[in-house]
Amino acid sequence: MDYGKGMGIIAVVAIHAGLSQLVDYSFALMVYFFFITGYNFTPGKRTLSENIRGRIKTVYIPFFKMAVMAAILEIARAIYFGYGGYEMFRPGLCFSVYGAGLVPKLMPFMNEMDRIFSYNSNAVIYDGIIPLNCHLWFLAAMFSGCVLFYTYIEKIRKNKWYDWPAIVIMLLIAGVEGPDIPQLPLSMGRGCLACACMIAATRVREWRIFTDSSRRILAIIVATTVLAFAYLNGVFQTTMIVSLYAGGHPLGAAITFLGGISATILAIFLLQIIEKFIDSPTLSFIGRNTMTIYLWNLILDTIFSVVVVKATGNEIVMDEFNMALFTSDSYGSIAAVTVLTMITATFMAKYKETHKDSLLAKLI
Repeated sequence: MDYGKGMGIIAVVAIHAGLSQLVDYSFALMVYFFFITGYNFTPGKRTLSENIRGRIKTVYIPFFKMAVMAAILEIARAIYFGYGGYEMFRPGLCFSVYGAGLVPKLMPFMNEMDRIFSYNSNAVIYDGIIPLNCHLWFLAAMFSGCVLFYTYIEKIRKNKWYDWPAIVIMLLIAGVEGPDIPQLPLSMGRGCLACACMIAATRVREWRIFTDSSRRILAIIVATTVLAFAYLNGVFQTTMIVSLYAGGHPLGAAITFLGGISATILAIFLLQIIEKFIDSPTLSFIGRNTMTIYLWNLILDTIFSVVVVKATGNEIVMDEFNMALFTSDSYGSIAAVTVLTMITATFMAKYKETHKDSLLAKLI
């Protein structure tokens, strides 16, 4: 599972560096991380309040700190690349406080905020998504999802059959959101999807499909069939940052859930095989330290993209969201940025692990 997290975070960094060809599979990457969180949870090991406090410390506080930092650094980034100025701080701060990117413009403190990006023309939404914070929705959703999941497991789940109605309720709430309406605070809508994935992971662990060889073939057949169904219904057209599921399908959240869970199950079976032939402490370390890499990847992507542009003499070609600095077919440049970002972020994670009490480690 650590191998999967390691490979997943490398793919995320590559997407943010400009490899948009992988975006169609991002639904599976996100669900994988949600699934692993639920699969590895041990009920009763800590109290509910201890679990929630732990997530505040390890997920919410890092989210908020990085969101504020992104709002500040976005000013310099926007000025340097010429797509904005000091006004970039407003959407960044809005995102930090609200915990989601699509904020209801009808809220009193949003009434006077203007649109900054040309692609946002919605009359009821204030867009708080900026290039340096666009990945942080996942952490807010992870936090909300964990709080919901812990509460369900520790306080509500009296019988395992409660899982099915709980999953349905979570998916119904997630499906309420969409790209043209405000998102719930703290990315709660996607947090409900995360919670559903975590509950499903609990059931999968109880079924022991990864450890009981007699159940493996059936699990592979079912997961493959479900993934094919989800693919045929547009699961690859999922963009979670704006709560778009399966291209806007009425049951898009459920399709994303089914496709993501089935893809995750198949991936873990494949990873079990890979683990028998490859022993990679580095990949395992990366998998155990995805938080540090995820937090810093867009800042590092920007820095190394500029370095690569200067070194190669190429021109900056920004996408419509001013995030990636290369066209998606600039494979050499994207690979260089991905490698440099991964090496730097991994060393940062290693420093943080070995110098826990230092000021620099706490800042990381």
